[in-house]
Amino acid sequence: MRHTLTLTITLGVLALVQSCVNAPHLKPGYVPPEEAVNAYLDSLRWQEYDEAKASVAPSAQPAFDNFRRENEGRLNLVDYKIRDVEMRDNTYTAVVKIRRSYFKVPSVSKQTQEITQTWKLIDGKWYLSGPPF
Repeated sequence: MRHTLTLTITLGVLALVQSCVNAPHLKPGYVPPEEAVNAYLDSLRWQEYDEAKASVAPSAQPAFDNFRRENEGRLNLVDYKIRDVEMRDNTYTAVVKIRRSYFKVPSVSKQTQEITQTWKLIDGKWYLSGPPF
């Protein structure tokens, strides 16, 4: 009985250690999704589209290029706030709700909208998986 208990505890500890080794959020250099979203939105705010594109998943980059063509020089992001981050898929997906204020030239009327973005953890880095950008 004692050996069975010791073996069970040992296996449990080994399983826990193995899951920690594989957990991306415990690895050195891990950036939480909020920081990745802030960096992306700051790049958009300053119209640094190449930097913003680096945060977009490769599969969504053609759609981002279209977004850029339609908005470059016109979209002015005034402010944003991350309202909520919901982790899914065992923390490999982050569903992020954002409220942002912006105006599009030639209009000078500020607009505010809430959007929901899906971010995926790929090779230890968070990427925006598609529109809305």
